[in-house]
Amino acid sequence: MTDSKDKNKFSGWGHSRDSIFDRAMRSSQNNRKLPAKNTYDPCETDVNKLLAQSLQPSIFSEKSTQSTLSPEEIEKLCFYDNVTQAYNFRYLMRKLRHEVYRSVRYQRWLTVMVVSIDSYLDYFEQVGFLGLDYLLVKISSILIGALRKDLDIIGRYGDNRFIIILPETPPEDSLIVANRIINNLDRIELQYQWFKTKATVSIGISYYPGHAHTAPELVAIADLVCDQVNINGGDGIFVCPE
Repeated sequence: MTDSKDKNKFSGWGHSRDSIFDRAMRSSQNNRKLPAKNTYDPCETDVNKLLAQSLQPSIFSEKSTQSTLSPEEIEKLCFYDNVTQAYNFRYLMRKLRHEVYRSVRYQRWLTVMVVSIDSYLDYFEQVGFLGLDYLLVKISSILIGALRKDLDIIGRYGDNRFIIILPETPPEDSLIVANRIINNLDRIELQYQWFKTKATVSIGISYYPGHAHTAPELVAIADLVCDQVNINGGDGIFVCPE
């Protein structure tokens, strides 16, 4: 059991009343003078004044709230791939659905090509991320140069793949476009710093009518055929049989 001294020692805050904390608290309470009732104390914080000051515009708030992006830059962020000049996958599928609906309604040809860059991982081991982005930009520009600017559509699909939409194009005409892509890549040597290479691609082709009636099915079939070209060594074209 504790004696009277121990009781006084552990009473109150649970520790000695003569501690540094207690002395500081007593001195602060003695020095503080409470204001009279219903009177304004200038030492107290005026919340309304602080709120008004925080809502006032400043040079920092103006710079943070104003948008510095142009309409062209906003469009690029929404619709285009962040590395290449092609559309991003989401907007590309939206365009493909539109073309499928139009082809089904008017009974027109529509060809979908999946283009896969061969030896993609080998490029990465040689030049890293920055060099790989540089090669992707060069290859995508070659692909775009082989297409019709006013009609054909190209978009990024995965890391090393692109989807090309050829409206009003039967399968035999899509082979002309595919051979043009392979020939253009064969004539150009890609270079990044000390690394030089010739890029090759594998191309799988599906079309409407004949293979599918929806955008995801056309892409899936062309992607499957492209995988078969990769398995056989790449650098080739294969049209999915009906």
